Amino acid sequence: MTTIVPAMQDSYAVSSDYYTRKKAPETVGISTDKTSAVQSGSDTPVNAGQSKEEREKSLQNMLAQRRAVLEQQANSSVPGLVLHSEINDNFADFSKLSTLSSLDMGSLLSEALNTPAASTSNSTTSDMDLAMQQAKLNYLVAKYVPQENQAKAQDIVTAWMTKKTAARDDEMKTMTQAFIDIAKQSGDMASVKQYENQLSLLEAGKGESQKARNDILAVTASSSSAPEWFSGFMSKVNESRDPTPVKQLEKAHVDALKAQWDTFLARVSKH
Repeated sequence: MTTIVPAMQDSYAVSSDYYTRKKAPETVGISTDKTSAVQSGSDTPVNAGQSKEEREKSLQNMLAQRRAVLEQQANSSVPGLVLHSEINDNFADFSKLSTLSSLDMGSLLSEALNTPAASTSNSTTSDMDLAMQQAKLNYLVAKYVPQENQAKAQDIVTAWMTKKTAARDDEMKTMTQAFIDIAKQSGDMASVKQYENQLSLLEAGKGESQKARNDILAVTASSSSAPEWFSGFMSKVNESRDPTPVKQLEKAHVDALKAQWDTFLARVSKH
């Protein structure tokens, strides 16, 4: 989804001046026109005939697509900017806790946070990307951070994960509230009730998008075996109700994640 210039090849890229030039967007702005288009089915298919789960899945996919577009736009202006900003904003003290130099750790963090360029970007592939970022960050903690510093390093990883998941939840809440407002304006009280119930679940951390994400994050959090991760991802894809063509793209994304994991290990072996 992003293309980076490895830090070791770009000394300016690891400087504080580079980091402060521009920050990547943390949330996806949703206009009233866009929510209207989604609700009417002219953009993303969110139709009255869909179940609650199908409707929320459609919203998740739309947000994932918008997030991917923003990341691509940010990277096209300054290659590597999104990841460099991400590291500076969230992992500034990480190298101090490790046995690596800031340059070497910065390079490995860039590799850990990098995600494949996806032919499809939906909630499933986005959740798998986040799960693999979590796995690679945990790997760096275990391999390069002394035992006495691991709790602090793990806190940094946990804080980053919390920030990422909270941002995605906020996007879903904003979108759902927009649909409530639109439904009220059109007098569609049945949809108002449905979306209000959905918003209540999101506020309580029990939304369908949150459950699906937690299930996928648990794949890498509950095991240190990479083969088990990718087998788990494939199982999630097979269990989903996504159309067969979408499942094929999701499986291709799992293969891309496997390849990226091998690249990550190759980079790690040099340090």
